[in-house]
Amino acid sequence: MGLEHLITEDQIRQRSYAIWEADGRQHGRSAEYWTRARAELTLELMRSCEVALAEEENLDLVMPRPPISKQPYRHEAARIDPDWLREAA
Repeated sequence: MGLEHLITEDQIRQRSYAIWEADGRQHGRSAEYWTRARAELTLELMRSCEVALAEEENLDLVMPRPPISKQPYRHEAARIDPDWLREAA
């Protein structure tokens, strides 16, 4: 899908004029300047879309979990002696 339809004729005209001025205002090359302006604007638009897509993709990223330094283990509490409970009461 081309992005050319997103670029207005006025944008191309302004860029073409800037290129013409930067090139020393040479006459007889208007078609070249127009084509170059449209290509530059299209490339800029494509790059901005790529950046936007890359930023959108990064929104789904999550931080990885840190590694566990010690393996979990099961620890059982000591049994309470029922006789001790009777004596304590």
